Amino acid sequence: MENLARYLIGGGFVIINHHVRLRDYFAEYWSEALVKYGGLVAGQDFWTQRLVPGHPIYNAFFKLDGGYSTQIYGNATVRWGYFVKGRMVGISTPEWHDFAKNYKMIVNSVIYALPQEGSITQRLMQMVH
Repeated sequence: MENLARYLIGGGFVIINHHVRLRDYFAEYWSEALVKYGGLVAGQDFWTQRLVPGHPIYNAFFKLDGGYSTQIYGNATVRWGYFVKGRMVGISTPEWHDFAKNYKMIVNSVIYALPQEGSITQRLMQMVH
């Protein structure tokens, strides 16, 4: 738990499978980790929110037409973003039946996460310069 809190606060990014039980487990786990080891306040310093179709992650590299327009098991696929102090530190990603679209979303997530303000990559690049 402590390592997760340090990783997320320190610029890390996670991709969570959207399976309901796993997503719910992660939601509890990350919340406890950030409160207990990061000293953060839920809802103020960190939160989870639904990603709107126009979110930049859907077009970070591949154009994914609003991100979650397909249907799975009769429900619209919804992606959730995990945020710490305004920086997206993770995404829950439901699986589309189209494997190519799954891989494109993973690529978009990585491309989106790398150059974010406060990301590990950005911090490393500042050290190089």
